[in-house]
Parts: sequence; C-alpha cells; structure tokens
Amino acid sequence: MQSDVNTALGSVNSALNEFDVESQAAIQDVIAAGLMEGFATEAELLASRPAVVKKYAKAEDTDVIWFWNKPEGSPDGNYWVSTGLSELDRAKNYVDNKADSINGFVTTDSFTKGVGLPEDISSSVEVINGLVYGNDGNVISTTDYLWNAYFIPVKAGDTVSVRGFYGDIGTNTQGLLLQMT
Repeated sequence: MQSDVNTALGSVNSALNEFDVESQAAIQDVIAAGLMEGFATEAELLASRPAVVKKYAKAEDTDVIWFWNKPEGSPDGNYWVSTGLSELDRAKNYVDNKADSINGFVTTDSFTKGVGLPEDISSSVEVINGLVYGNDGNVISTTDYLWNAYFIPVKAGDTVSVRGFYGDIGTNTQGLLLQMT
C-alpha cells in the first residue's frame, strides 16, 4: 500500500511541476504579446482602462487574475471581471482534479459540492486525523500525518454512491468512512 501511495504522490508532484512550468511559459507569452499586465494593487488595476477590447491583468496584492471585457462601441466604464481565482487556487483545483482521476481519491470539495449527496454535509463530516486502514477494514496506523479518514453521517434509508479508483460503490449503511489525503 505504501508503494501505491508513493507512486500516487509522485504522479501528483510530477503533474504539478509540469503545470507550473507550462503555466509560467504561457504567462510570459501572454505578457510579451501585451495581452496581460501586472498591477501592484487591485485598486490600481480597477482604476486602469485598457485601450484594447480584451485583456488580462493580475493584482499582486490579491494574486487574482482579472479580465477586461469591454464590448466594442460601449461607453467608457469599468469592464473588469474577476476570474475569482488566484494562480495558486487554480493550481490546487488542477491538482485535485488530477489526483481524482489518477488515484480515485475523494477530495474535501466533494463534501461541499454535494457529489453523490442530497445536501451539503461539510459541517457534519468528522475528520479522524492520522487514521489509515486497509481494504479489509483493519486499522494500519493512527499516527500517519499524511492521511486522514473522514466519517460521513448517512441517515437511515439514504444511499450514498462513491466513485473511486476501484469503481463505484453504494452504501445505505448508517455512516460511511472514507480515507484520503
């Protein structure tokens, strides 16, 4: 099991490094073409009015990327639209999505997005730090700081489906224990 974990972590690290190199190169290309501009503060960015119809900009104080989307012929005004995500947030989303597809792990986003659940249960999920258990249900470790288990309350009669690396499973057992990083 440890070798599977090491392989999975290696795959995620490799994907993250590749993403970082590719995204930095793409950003430099965009800046060189004059399609993106950096600003020290979000206030400076929002006060600017680019001469072009479409342009990206980044506020260094918030790390959020903004998009200037002024329709042709529109009156002067503020046409900045926030992408809502910093480069770090975008990288985290990318890695979470890759980890899901490569390893079948469930991310904590699954709790708040209600994947397979009738409602947002993030406030009632119990985190059991360091718990590692095997496929047979036996506890392997209670001190591994890289792994956590999550107890998801399932009401009697409800069914929760879990999609993972080993295929889909369904349960109507009261309570569901998932292990993930």
